[in-house]
Amino acid sequence: MVVVRTRNDAGRLSARMMLPLDDYAGQAVTVTLADGNSPAIASAALGSLAPLGVTGRRWQFRSTADGLQKVVLKSAALREHAGYKVQVKAKHWFTAADADEPAESTELTIQIGTACFRHVATKKVD
Repeated sequence: MVVVRTRNDAGRLSARMMLPLDDYAGQAVTVTLADGNSPAIASAALGSLAPLGVTGRRWQFRSTADGLQKVVLKSAALREHAGYKVQVKAKHWFTAADADEPAESTELTIQIGTACFRHVATKKVD
């Protein structure tokens, strides 16, 4: 699920999805939001995510500043699904003018190391 909110120039992004990633070993993470008429509305290169907790199964980027505010990567290997769950949140990361295409033309890309995962916006609120 990828939700983009542009009303009142909120520039909000909320996403939760499964990634078919075999392993996370501290690779650099980049998050990019793009529209059909623009290669990148907003992008953030985060480097390696910090470990979260002591299990060695969760990593996180967190910020209170405007822009990309949260990226959480969690291993799902101990459950019925292989891969990793990812959660992304952003606020005031882009303008409504930049994100002017319909949802089906808006795409979230998460790059982890050399692996790229793309998901079309599920919902766009203008």
